[in-house]
Amino acid sequence: MQNEKVRRILTDASASLDQVKSALFDASRECVNGENGSEWNIAKTIIDLAESADSLKRQLKSLANGAEPAAVTIEARSTRHAAEPGRESERPGRKRKEDYPKYSVHGDRLVKVGLGRDRRTEYEHEVPREEFDKILGQLTSLSRTQSRFVVEELIKTMDCPAYQIYIVIAVLTRLGFLVSPRRGTYKFVTPGTFPSVAVTAWDKLQGK
Repeated sequence: MQNEKVRRILTDASASLDQVKSALFDASRECVNGENGSEWNIAKTIIDLAESADSLKRQLKSLANGAEPAAVTIEARSTRHAAEPGRESERPGRKRKEDYPKYSVHGDRLVKVGLGRDRRTEYEHEVPREEFDKILGQLTSLSRTQSRFVVEELIKTMDCPAYQIYIVIAVLTRLGFLVSPRRGTYKFVTPGTFPSVAVTAWDKLQGK
């Protein structure tokens, strides 16, 4: 970026959003750790906001470093095409909500691709392999002593961001290793074999 002043402003804004993200995750943990379980929906909403703050933070940081984030590029193109006469047929169509979220493994990262509220733009959240293995290890330990678990209780035992736990659980559910009999509760489909089959999840998503 040529304008040093703009670069500093974007860098400062990115750092501020990092603080916002941390504060939101702290708030979500307080909801989960509350005396009653009635704040589950509030916790989930706060986590969604934290994920949005994290996504915006990464875009600003990337822009400050001279790169144009994919989400910004898509939105700019959509706006430009909509404003140009005779380009209506080229406007990007809205994506199918049922096709999202998408999960895949790229290198040492589990990537969740979600659909933006405008149903045209996409956003990404990542779970590093190290965190994935920690979460999977905790679930494996649980499967040896119980057939089901409450996600809030799992979050209390982990020091990684709650959204990463949700992503791993969503992946394991999609692959058929977990089922959710009711909101916030998950059941091991085959507790006895979960430790051996769950380790295949990473490979099943490789390159998708």
